[in-house]
Amino acid sequence: MVENKSTILIVDDEPSCREALRMALEDDYVLLEAESGEEALRILQKGQDIDLVLLDYLLPPGMDGLEVLARMRACGYKTPVILVTGRGSEQVAVKALRLGVRNYIMKPFKVHELQTIVKETLAPIQLEESLVDRAVDFIEREYCRPISARDVAQGIGVSYPHLARLFKAEKGCPVEAWLNKLRVEKARLLLKNTDLPVKEISKKIGFNHSNYFSRLFKEVVGIYPTEYRTQSRCHEFPSK
Repeated sequence: MVENKSTILIVDDEPSCREALRMALEDDYVLLEAESGEEALRILQKGQDIDLVLLDYLLPPGMDGLEVLARMRACGYKTPVILVTGRGSEQVAVKALRLGVRNYIMKPFKVHELQTIVKETLAPIQLEESLVDRAVDFIEREYCRPISARDVAQGIGVSYPHLARLFKAEKGCPVEAWLNKLRVEKARLLLKNTDLPVKEISKKIGFNHSNYFSRLFKEVVGIYPTEYRTQSRCHEFPSK
């Protein structure tokens, strides 16, 4: 499975600083850049998935880093933020932490220090994404057993409410819907390519009751399994 790179928005008005950040991070992340707080907010408003904001405290007059952060939170953006600030600005960093900054780093920074802080800040996000991938893998392995969405959560070692929230956010549907869609797709293949009775097919895809399977199949496909088999065979062998 190919792992998607996290996207980081770099907000800094100094080209040399943006270049330093870019050189330190471009191999491992997708990078976007903004020269001002206003530009950063415009990028966020486009709705692109951004996993982390590297936000310089000293920006052009009009909106400093903390003001950008306040505007982000007021607009409902919960994206994690790392504040980048100069040496001797510890008080600013402390204030930023109180406002919800996830972490901070002082200029001039060491590359390995920056990379470590970024990785640690993104770790919870990447972990949650991996939980959804693990849930999908579990479903693909175990769909043939009579499992439920709660069994999926238990199988990967997380609570059902936590998995349900993450799964809906990433896949756009409940765990149950994903599981049932996969089962129906497997059933369609068996109906089309075998002569197994519907009752036997329902058992092979994890249903104890064939009547429930038939009702679910109709909800998803629009017709009952027996009708689907007949129609698929007719399309495959048209009459002369």
